[in-house]
Amino acid sequence: MEFGFEVGNGKRDRDSEEQLWKMQLKQHGVDAWSVKRTDDGCLEAYVQNPDGSWNTQYYDEDTFELVQD
Repeated sequence: MEFGFEVGNGKRDRDSEEQLWKMQLKQHGVDAWSVKRTDDGCLEAYVQNPDGSWNTQYYDEDTFELVQD
């Protein structure tokens, strides 16, 4: 049996995680508006297309390579 608890603000941790992913994606040429981890371990990035429209793209969390556009 295992017990645990979390100290701190879970939202703040998620915000910090999102900022880190956004910076890492930017280093790979992706300027994401928002980023979150999906249940299957990909990063879901909301990015603006050159024509001004928005698109959701999925990236590998380890390599930051595009998995699905």
